[in-house]
Amino acid sequence: LYTAMIDGYHTNDRPDQCLKLFETMQETNIPSNETIYIAVISACGTIGIRSICEKIVKRIPQNMQQKTLIRNALISMWVSL
Repeated sequence: LYTAMIDGYHTNDRPDQCLKLFETMQETNIPSNETIYIAVISACGTIGIRSICEKIVKRIPQNMQQKTLIRNALISMWVSL
C-alpha cells in the first residue's frame, strides 16, 4: 500500500506528499523497498533542497545504496541540485 501511494505521488508530481508519507513510514518503522527509495530520491531532486537530500540519503541502508537503480537515482538527484 505504501509503495503504491509513494510511487503515485512521485508519478503525479507531488514530491512534498511523497516525502511526507516517507517520513510517516520512517516514524512508524515501516520498512522501505527499492521502489520507495527511488521515488523518494527523485522527489528530493525535484524539491532541490540539499539538506533534505542529505537527510534522506543517510536513511538508505548501505546494501540498498549498492543497487544500480538506486545509484542512478542518486546521481540524478545530486545533478539536479
